Amino acid sequence: MLVTGLESFARTRLLEVEDEGIRPDYERVFRAFASRAERDCNRFAELQAEAQSRGGSILEAVVDAVHVTFQNYDHVKRVYKAAYGIKAADLALSGQTLSNLQRFIHHRHRVLHVSPLLGMLNEEKVPPQEPVFANHATAESAVACFSEYVEALNNATQRLRSM
Repeated sequence: MLVTGLESFARTRLLEVEDEGIRPDYERVFRAFASRAERDCNRFAELQAEAQSRGGSILEAVVDAVHVTFQNYDHVKRVYKAAYGIKAADLALSGQTLSNLQRFIHHRHRVLHVSPLLGMLNEEKVPPQEPVFANHATAESAVACFSEYVEALNNATQRLRSM
């Protein structure tokens, strides 16, 4: 649920910032995610024209067309940097928090795509890593980590208005 919450928040907030009057760099988002073939055939101009003709958001059209995956930390990081210049360093989070966030996303992927019965979430890395078990303490740690990240990302988008 935490990854789904991150996905929902990150996508919604990305588009809300545009609605608040802060213009994203549409073309930079397109270039960050589009394939070479899409860039070479001028797909960006097509997306821009389609969005404008139907009165929709260019950013939303681009994000949908280039398949930004908001359940992927790297995609979230790249889309916010491309659209609004927000870098992971701007979030004022420790490297440990960002590392934990990525690990929790990976653990969720393993539970969903390998087995929902996994007791040890990182068994493929034990040893040398210490085991991480699917228990209440891990869940509390994940909630705190995701909450901290979402709050920091929201704060960074709020600061855009004062610039």
